[in-house]
Amino acid sequence: MIDILEKLTWPVTIPLAIVIIALILRKSLGELIGRVRSISGEGRRYDVLFEEPSPESVPEARERIIEPCDVIEAFKEIRDFTIEETKSQLQTVYTHLLRNGITTKKTLNGLVKSKESLDNLRKLYIWLLDRPKENPLDPVAVATWGATLFRYGVRPEILEAVRNRIMVSDEFKHRLKSVAGPPPIG
Repeated sequence: MIDILEKLTWPVTIPLAIVIIALILRKSLGELIGRVRSISGEGRRYDVLFEEPSPESVPEARERIIEPCDVIEAFKEIRDFTIEETKSQLQTVYTHLLRNGITTKKTLNGLVKSKESLDNLRKLYIWLLDRPKENPLDPVAVATWGATLFRYGVRPEILEAVRNRIMVSDEFKHRLKSVAGPPPIG
């Protein structure tokens, strides 16, 4: 034991302390790293820009968290699907809304009324998935990608990220196969 303590010099102690602190704070650090928007700089000087949650997505102390019945009521406003479709996918929709920061009636109503977010999502679904122009969205799409566009804004990099995620979906892959037709014989 004394041999180990004698070898603990500053060049060894500092990295060891950093590792121990990182392990203790790993969840907090992981959340912080997940919010990194960009890193720029060179040499020993770097600037890190973090994504901040939109003020609407953080509930105030007096605000109540949405419930599934709130989702059904709010989603009536979206013309693309029926109440029955929302009810049949309610648990998934509700989970995705909460996961994507749509936690209060205020943010839920903001999402449903966000013409910019929903119209851009409609364009992506029509273009990428060949959905019908009159009703391209489904409740899960709104809860997942509509919420993302609403929370982070309809910016080119966010639209690109949503587009890339849609392009790895099973529906997109199936569409590619059906457009390409069956593989040649022989």
